[in-house]
Amino acid sequence: MDELSFKIVKIIQGHDEVVLRSSNFMICKAAFEKAVFVWPNEHLQMRDGARIILHSKEDPGVQT
Repeated sequence: MDELSFKIVKIIQGHDEVVLRSSNFMICKAAFEKAVFVWPNEHLQMRDGARIILHSKEDPGVQT
């Protein structure tokens, strides 16, 4: 599992549900775009380990 550093996470009521793990950035990015299409109202994140690369919508708990 260590080599599968890229993942797509769906955030549901404060906890993370891993939707996909991949070692390939491009595959994970394509899967993220499809996941956003399939779940347009969900909060999704693409991560590399703990680092957030992409997110589907703003986190309401974060102030800018």
